[in-house]
Amino acid sequence: MRHKYVLMAEYVNICSVCGRKDCTQAVDLLVTCAIRGNDVGRFPVSAMEKVIEIGKSLNDFGGISLMKDVYAMFTRQTPVYAIALNEVWNGIGEWKAEKHDKR
Repeated sequence: MRHKYVLMAEYVNICSVCGRKDCTQAVDLLVTCAIRGNDVGRFPVSAMEKVIEIGKSLNDFGGISLMKDVYAMFTRQTPVYAIALNEVWNGIGEWKAEKHDKR
């Protein structure tokens, strides 16, 4: 279990005073993954493994609740990637992608 915490420490800081999670590092890394590509609204193939790893680590560390928090923070900054992240995280833990009309 320690290994998962060490992996998660890369993405989430825990306040030693209140114990709350600060997920800005996870969000920043997701933004970095998103802007690597040329296709707006889609993660580049080269970043998919990292995006999945972040989702799995968030799930291991804080479950669906933490994943939802990070998703909300990320999509506030980059709303055009909301559907992409929703689909990439589908099946990680309890995450279920919502169906979207792709017109």
